[in-house]
Amino acid sequence: MKSKQTDYADLPNRLLLNVSSTDLSLNYKYSLDKAISNELWEFGVTVIWKFVVLFFYEKLFQLHLLDQLHQNFINELDKHRQDCHNCFSFNCMRDDDLFKNMNLIWRNVDGNFRNLFKRLLFERNSLSHVNEYPHSENKFWVYGEDALNLLNYLQSLHLQLNLEKTHEHIHAHGDFSYLSALEIEQLLNKWVSDTELLIYLTSLIPLGQIQDDWIKKIKDVAIEQFTTAGSFAGARIKGLKLIKPLVPYFEKTDFSKIIGTLIKVDNRQVLLAGGIEEVFTAMYVECVNNFPDLEEEWLRFLEGVEEAQATDYFKELKILVG
Repeated sequence: MKSKQTDYADLPNRLLLNVSSTDLSLNYKYSLDKAISNELWEFGVTVIWKFVVLFFYEKLFQLHLLDQLHQNFINELDKHRQDCHNCFSFNCMRDDDLFKNMNLIWRNVDGNFRNLFKRLLFERNSLSHVNEYPHSENKFWVYGEDALNLLNYLQSLHLQLNLEKTHEHIHAHGDFSYLSALEIEQLLNKWVSDTELLIYLTSLIPLGQIQDDWIKKIKDVAIEQFTTAGSFAGARIKGLKLIKPLVPYFEKTDFSKIIGTLIKVDNRQVLLAGGIEEVFTAMYVECVNNFPDLEEEWLRFLEGVEEAQATDYFKELKILVG
């Protein structure tokens, strides 16, 4: 059984899974860690509530992107002369408004969870009168678990109602905002072979929003799609928008797999694709800095390029390899 100390350490991480990983949410996590380590239970409750409100704002903005935002929320924004340009546009609303309109965000919200939201809000508001509502360690822990239960339930509803639409939006537009870790995981599980989705998720890696095990999954699929590309255009797109951005995260076996596979299968759709040398040059520079023992494999790759009569497409790489 986990110790209470371990449970407390898990709480900020578990809350973070439900919101997008940004400087703000990471700051909330840091603040909650500090509150727990210093036994500042009242302060800890206020931070937990910030996670709940941030979750609502992010989901409302996602519904705005999907053209699913209820007119009531649009009217509220208009009343405050607030444009919906990011999730904090909804900061003009009172927390009570979120409670009253929960069913307009997610259909058929269970009444027990509506009451849970109201109870969490009441307890948070009571902190303005701390002497009347003192927080103990046990009360803090119950508050944290209740908040997690609420977010997990609402996240599940949101996934059921909007995951397909979210994927369609990313596929069509190449981006989306405020994806939580739980949403990213579900998108990868269902559409891991969708190139447009992979390209977008790859762009989130430098922002720290993609976990290490997901990076490996994205790399494996990207390498497979690139080495088996069936057209010049497909090879170019997958090379420049998937492989090249992923190069800094490549392991030794990733480099070997690409250059070895392409020579073995003689995929000229890749080797003769316009501008493809840019991808291989980036690969070689990264590889030679981290895995110099692969130099012989690069020499063999260039031999294969010559046999495929693709040397003219790799003039700069040939100079680099020597």
